[in-house]
Amino acid sequence: MITEDQQTYLKEILKGGYSDKVASLLEARGHRNKYGLPHSKEYIRQIFNGHRSDANIERAIVDI
Repeated sequence: MITEDQQTYLKEILKGGYSDKVASLLEARGHRNKYGLPHSKEYIRQIFNGHRSDANIERAIVDI
């Protein structure tokens, strides 16, 4: 799970529009949701804000 400190740091670096980049990276890596669809930008933002946890998305956020 992304901590509050990590979130603050990443917000400074990524600015806005990070969810598009993360979604593209996840698609390139073949990571999809349980229904076989690409992860939504809203779900990616929930992970980023610490409301949910998903190791693949967290790794993609850090990699971006």
